[in-house]
Amino acid sequence: MDKFMHFVEDKMSPIADKLGEQRHLSAMQKGFMTVLPLIFVGAVFMVIANPPVTADMVKSGGVWSIFS
Repeated sequence: MDKFMHFVEDKMSPIADKLGEQRHLSAMQKGFMTVLPLIFVGAVFMVIANPPVTADMVKSGGVWSIFS
């Protein structure tokens, strides 16, 4: 494991540092980080608006039939 960590620190870190300094990639990263909470909230509301329940499940025992 030490050999792998040494490889990552020596070879990959400089590449990652150079990519991290790029302003265009940094702007994309910040944009994604800003929008991510909105995507999660939207996904939760989509599950609430369209629950994963079919009409047959409701007839046979209501919404609680998905847990049995």
